[in-house]
Amino acid sequence: MCGSPGGTASVVSEVVETGGSGTRAFGMIESALQEARLEREQIELLAIGLGPGSYTGIRIALAIAQGWQLSLPGDHLKLVGLSSVECLAAQAQAEKVRGRVNVVVDAQRNEFYLATYEISESGYQETEPLQIRMRAEVE
Repeated sequence: MCGSPGGTASVVSEVVETGGSGTRAFGMIESALQEARLEREQIELLAIGLGPGSYTGIRIALAIAQGWQLSLPGDHLKLVGLSSVECLAAQAQAEKVRGRVNVVVDAQRNEFYLATYEISESGYQETEPLQIRMRAEVE
């Protein structure tokens, strides 16, 4: 739990699952809520990973988030989509990595997602958009 600028508390909880062919999404949600000691109705913002990643996993995440949002009155729950590659660039910037950085994510079958960023003290800027490349090109 950490304080936010407005003086209200925010809680961050994360449950990660990799591999496997099934999904345990609802169990993961329950685990995160229990860890944060929150009820579903108390959540005000959901961040959804938009990939790159498993097409099925991304679709499931979007469907659950939209269903969750529709189950609540008004605009109680806000949804934010996040690019995994952009998050990696932001992390590199926070860890004081500077200059031209290639962000590479395994896309399976000898293919990789590749994007290039220019990272500076003040932020990061995509200089080459996300593309799928073969292993030889990435190496």
